[in-house]
Amino acid sequence: LAIQMLRKAAELAELDGKRRIADEHIRGAWKDLRKLKKAYLISKLNRDQRLLLKIIESDPRIESGELYARYVDAASRLGHRSMARRTFRKYIRKMLELGIIKAVQGRMRARFFECCE
Repeated sequence: LAIQMLRKAAELAELDGKRRIADEHIRGAWKDLRKLKKAYLISKLNRDQRLLLKIIESDPRIESGELYARYVDAASRLGHRSMARRTFRKYIRKMLELGIIKAVQGRMRARFFECCE
């Protein structure tokens, strides 16, 4: 990752016509690498996780119960067998760990999910 960032920073410096890498080039390289990492992680998600992500993207700050209900509905419309709630929680936890989505605590026990940038 560090070598990729350095390479990208060097490319940005070269595009600016500079002979040295400046802080601005490193910041630009970091932004690009974060986008690249997110795209890579999303490409590794399975069908159900991608469907969950699509639902979260379409409705930011969706509550977990509503997310599961919409997932079940979308899966049945697509002709897929929906996953169990336990698997749903496992997939959500994994997506949170990867930084693809984030959880926001709502009232009482409710959690809302939204995409990370």
